[in-house]
Amino acid sequence: MTATPLKTQVYELVERVDELYMEDLLRSIKLFLEQRQTIDFDDASPEIMTKLQQSLVQANEGTLVSNEEMKRQTKLWLTK
Repeated sequence: MTATPLKTQVYELVERVDELYMEDLLRSIKLFLEQRQTIDFDDASPEIMTKLQQSLVQANEGTLVSNEEMKRQTKLWLTK
């Protein structure tokens, strides 16, 4: 899919966002853009790129760990 249809989809989704959440959306977009500028994947090792790709696949499949579960696991690891 080219950039134009993708941008159109983004615009359509933004139009559906309730006004109450616009500031949150704006902050999220700004943060996304800032992170994209600071991450240089050209220098990443093939191993890192493979792990990142695997993470994306897991996320798309819904194989995620919630923040609550991660906090619980971290607390357990720190007490060992």
